[in-house]
Amino acid sequence: MSLYTLVFGILVMEVVAFLLLMLPFSPAFRKKVVSLIANSPFAAKLKIGVQVVFVLVTLLFLESISRMYRLENEISQQQAVYNKGTALIDPFMNLYTSKFYAERNVYLTGITLFLAFVLHRFQAVLLEISTSEAKLAVLHKQYLNSEKEYKRMIDESGSSSSSIKELNKTIADLEKEVTSLKKNNTALETQAKNQNATFVSLMDERDKLERMVNQQRGVVENKKDL
Repeated sequence: MSLYTLVFGILVMEVVAFLLLMLPFSPAFRKKVVSLIANSPFAAKLKIGVQVVFVLVTLLFLESISRMYRLENEISQQQAVYNKGTALIDPFMNLYTSKFYAERNVYLTGITLFLAFVLHRFQAVLLEISTSEAKLAVLHKQYLNSEKEYKRMIDESGSSSSSIKELNKTIADLEKEVTSLKKNNTALETQAKNQNATFVSLMDERDKLERMVNQQRGVVENKKDL
């Protein structure tokens, strides 16, 4: 089994892997697979092996290009000899066959390297999407928590406002009561002053009556003595 048969096997595995990644799996399953590929210790070792393999494939690609150009030069030389009528047909056909295989190997290794690059980028993009989705889920959760906290603060502010309104109403009622009490107190003071003045006036009238009574008693007693 030649090295290019192994390259063809790698190409088939790349196509299968690409098709599997393109299947419409659920985001959770795809996230687990991508995370496993990115974080697994076995996957890390496998990546090293894959890198070594693709370095060899790159070398085969360069060797195939070099062989293809070398065969083209030989065919050009053989064509010039054939045009002179001295070249054999069999070696000439063998060169064309070798050139065909060289071109096939160039296409095989080139497509393998191209698909390897595409798979690498596709896996990196999937990993970035998975990471972004995880960050988005965390941000969405934080947003929901912030929204709940904001609503709670608004509710508390509303209840505080209602409490403040009730306290202001109570204070206003107390002020009204104090004003009413002050008015009643003023009225009572006025009434007390009036009653005091009336009492003083009555006391003066009583003193006058007593003096008058005493005077009349004195007159009566004088008359009796006469």
